Formats: sequence, C-alpha cells, structure tokens
Amino acid sequence: MRVALLSLFAVSCAAHNASPSQRPSDPADTVELAQSFPAETTLADPSLRTAREVWLEMIRGATRTIDIEQFYVASKPGESLEAVLDALNSAGRRGVRVRLIVSKMLAHEDPATLDRIRRIPGALVRILDLKPLVGGIQHAKLWVVDGRLAFVGSQNLDWRSLTHILELGVRVSEPEIIRQLSEIFEVDWELALRPTDRPAWPAVTRPRLTGQPIELVASPPGITPPAIRPALDALLDLVRHARRRIRFQLLSYSIVGRAKGTTWRVIDDALRDAAKRGVKIDIIVSDWNTTRTDLPTLRALSAVPNVTLKVASIPQTARGFIPFARVVHSKFMVVDDAILWLGTSNWSEKYFTASRNVELIFRRVDLATKANEIFERLGRSPYAAPFDPAKDYVPPRRASAALLSRPSLYPSLVSFRALTQKTSTSFSPLFRASTAAESRSPPRAPSDSPRPLP
Repeated sequence: MRVALLSLFAVSCAAHNASPSQRPSDPADTVELAQSFPAETTLADPSLRTAREVWLEMIRGATRTIDIEQFYVASKPGESLEAVLDALNSAGRRGVRVRLIVSKMLAHEDPATLDRIRRIPGALVRILDLKPLVGGIQHAKLWVVDGRLAFVGSQNLDWRSLTHILELGVRVSEPEIIRQLSEIFEVDWELALRPTDRPAWPAVTRPRLTGQPIELVASPPGITPPAIRPALDALLDLVRHARRRIRFQLLSYSIVGRAKGTTWRVIDDALRDAAKRGVKIDIIVSDWNTTRTDLPTLRALSAVPNVTLKVASIPQTARGFIPFARVVHSKFMVVDDAILWLGTSNWSEKYFTASRNVELIFRRVDLATKANEIFERLGRSPYAAPFDPAKDYVPPRRASAALLSRPSLYPSLVSFRALTQKTSTSFSPLFRASTAAESRSPPRAPSDSPRPLP
C-alpha cells in the first residue's frame, strides 16, 4: 500500500498548490450547513437547504469524479433518495467516475440499490471490512466531488435519512480539507482490497491544522494519515478548554466499553471535570439511547451539577410505522458559542478507537450560532423532554414485529444489536456479509429490508 499512498501524497500536494483561480475566492462561502428533518414535524430550519438539495447540486455540477464513503445504502421507489441515484447515473453517463465504499457490516442491506450503483457507467463499488485491522467498522459518511467540494455529516445514503430522521451535515470547499478527505478515501479504497495491510505513510507529512478555522479530525488513529488529528484527542481538547458552555446533540452517548463487562469513561470524565469548573453542559440524546445498558450512564451524568439532559422522541408519521427511522441521528457539539464540532461519530469507545469516522471542527461564531439555533429548536420542541432519572424508560420500537420474528431474513438486526450492545434480546449469530470488493455482489435480501443507522 506504500506506493499507492506515496502517489496520493504527490497528487494531493499538486492539488494544494493549484493556482488561486482554482480556489474559493471568499472563505465565507466555503461552508454550508445542510439539514435533514423528519416529515410531519416542526424541526426544519427555513434558512438551511436540505442535504438532498446539496447532494444533487454537487452531483449535477461534477465534471470528473464523485467519491462517496458510506455506512450503507438503501432506497425505495418514489422516495427521496431516488433523485440522488438518478443524478449519479446521469453523472456516470456524461463521463464522471463514480466510486463508492460501503461497510461490510451492512453491505447486504439493500443489494438492489447497491447493484444499481454498480451499473452506473464506469462506477466502482468496494466493500470495506475494518475488523481484521482495527476491530471496528466503516461508519464515516463523506462525499468528495472533483477534488473541490466535499460533504460530511450524519446523513447515511438512505431515503429515511433524507425524509424521516433529524440529521446535520456540511458542504465544504476548503482545499486542504478536501485534500485530507480525499486522502482518507484513498486509504480506505486500498484497505477494501487489502484489509489486513496497515497503511505506510510518507516520511514527510503535512503539519496538522490544529487551531485553524476549519480542521478535519478522524478515527481510528491506526489508519488515519498522521497529518490528521485523532478525533478523540481533538474532542477532549475542546472539552478541556471550554470555559462557559458545551452543548451536544447525539443519537447515543455511552460509557460501555468495547470489551464485555468494561466501561470507557474518557469522554465522561472530561465532561464531569468541565462541569466541576463551572461549565454548563446541555445534552440532547435520542430515545434510542434509553436502553437497559445505557440508562445507568444517563442517570449518573444527569445527576452531575451543571449538566442538563433531555431525551428526544420523534413520533411516527400519519402513514404508520417506518422501521429504523423517526429518530434524532445528528452528531454535533457547540463549545462556548464559538466552535462547532460536526461529524459522524456517536459518543462511545468503538466509534473513536476502532471505526472509521470523520469530524469537522469550525472555529466560527456564525456556524456555532446556527448550530445553537438548531439545538434550541429541538430542545424547545414538544419532541424533547427533560431526562427523568426515576423513570423506567422503554426504548422505542425500531423494527416491526414481523421483522423481529424472522431474524434469519434480516441479519442487520443481529449485527446492529451486536454493534450497539443495547438490548437484552438474544439472537443467533446469523450475520452474513460480502467479502468481495467491486467484483462480487452481496447476498440478496428482501427489498424492504430495514437498516439501522448508528
């Protein structure tokens, strides 16, 4: 893998040294927050475009390349992702090279959509298995278009992420951030073919962007280029230097360790230390977090002085139950009303130490202010309520009774439960996933198979 990475480093340097006319002229225009919000709720921000709108604009403007790295893919006829898939197909037909990386863990979830992407002219799909090398999964959600635009956020390539889930992402065009995201993509593209080969980095690397207006951080450290700070280090640094207030909104927060019976208190300890020195900490987690496993964590944290915790529950639509949807899935933090952290990690050990995730840090008051507004909109809505430590929470239903009764048909239910360690229900180890790269398709599953969205 060393030759490939050295070549990538040379190409990245050339791109970084492009003429000024090839770079954005106004730094204020290099960033755009993009939302996804559940239908039939009041959570839309009228000042923000949706991720779907931003994705379509990026795809339709592509002239050379579209690189996408996702946890999984899933579409449904007539739903919001169909236009995105059609646009990708049109891009391939006009000569744009489309590449997609998906996690082996959920590569089987929607084989029809994955095959549809494979049939795009010139498209390549690789399945990434990180378990042999670092023990985790590919969980990042990123786009890089023409080496000039990128998108990072909580949105999976899933019709429900665009229509029935609360998400936050961001489009960027800062050249150094694009270069670093491209480097991560290329590393993972190679790992999909050689999953046991640890990357070998060039002897000379770029300096890190620590403290810059925009900084990319990533996980896990062992397969992240050395010029990119480990995400956990960056998160802890932000928490430890907070002076007044920390706010974060997540799908889940947990101190449950990767190894059975262990705890992982690295972030929890940092938050408690911040609260002790007078920092106000406001937290919103989804009701998916109210499991038997994680309730002790939430109860203990909510009892800490200066910590306020709310739980958000999104009701089902008028048309009925939608599996693995209607949830808060965004992953962002605001520090001292001046710094925004936005990315793809839930806050527990496996996401920072064993799985591929990417986060962006923006040291910009305008973006932090907008993120505060998004946080407050949810916090003041009828969907969020103060956490009650005395309450015996019942986690919401994620899948239909019919799906739960037939786990052999839906291995995602097994793999998701194993990943999150969040339920006492026991299933047989039925997980089957493709071991192929772009030459083989994953095994078939029912076309309406549900997927988790950790």
